[in-house]
Amino acid sequence: MGITLLCGASLMAQDATTKLGSEKYGYTVESPRSWMTVPDEILSEHADRVLEPDSKVLFDAALQPDDIENWLDYPYVLIQVTPYRRLGIERTPGLEDIRGFVRDLAGPGVTAGPTGEADSAFQKPHFDEAELRLTHDADNEVPDGGVVRARAVARFGRTAFVQAVYYDRMEDWSRREDERAQLLDSLAFLPAFVLSFDNPSALPEAETAARRDAPVTARSETASGSSSGPTDHSGIDPALLGAWICAGIAVVMTLALVLTRKKNRGATRS
Repeated sequence: MGITLLCGASLMAQDATTKLGSEKYGYTVESPRSWMTVPDEILSEHADRVLEPDSKVLFDAALQPDDIENWLDYPYVLIQVTPYRRLGIERTPGLEDIRGFVRDLAGPGVTAGPTGEADSAFQKPHFDEAELRLTHDADNEVPDGGVVRARAVARFGRTAFVQAVYYDRMEDWSRREDERAQLLDSLAFLPAFVLSFDNPSALPEAETAARRDAPVTARSETASGSSSGPTDHSGIDPALLGAWICAGIAVVMTLALVLTRKKNRGATRS
């Protein structure tokens, strides 16, 4: 797991933000410079406490302000990855597959089109098909009697489904609107990992069970823009992927388990 500064020409620092990304799963996110990455050992401990042993969902990275006293205290962002390969899928999904995933995930009440509600309003499940972006909120009571809201922004990529979930207490939700929107809206994919229905392809060659968690490398495209591999979009069971993604979002919406380990000077800054 882990997220790093993007190197060379991919590094993009704009005013008060820094662009971070995962070369393994191909996503990027822009973090405020006043935020830091949660160390891998803290995130691993959190995943061990929350995820089932056979979970198909990975806790890949977490970010939080550097002035928060405890790890994974509010506000923080948790980035989850569900590689299609972990679901036994060895090719890129098609548009009808994605529509099926969204129906299974969000149910019949999902709305469509560009997001139109104010950022501070409660977001019901909403799918922007043009951006392959699913957004929804969940409010939960926490042990101290307060309420925490979680906003999940999910994107479908070429090799994985990635979602960033922003957690914060309701009393602070409105005042952090700009910061939250910047973080979640920045979730994107590197060019080689963007899901394109014009150029469908198989995922990289199947790994053996022993290498199931090895880094995913997107199949390279030809100069003409086409990619090698079969173009068939049949065979994915939307219920299977939808069930696992539903389980993943249910996990991130479970707010009772929060680590309170103190920070140390060896922490990693974003």
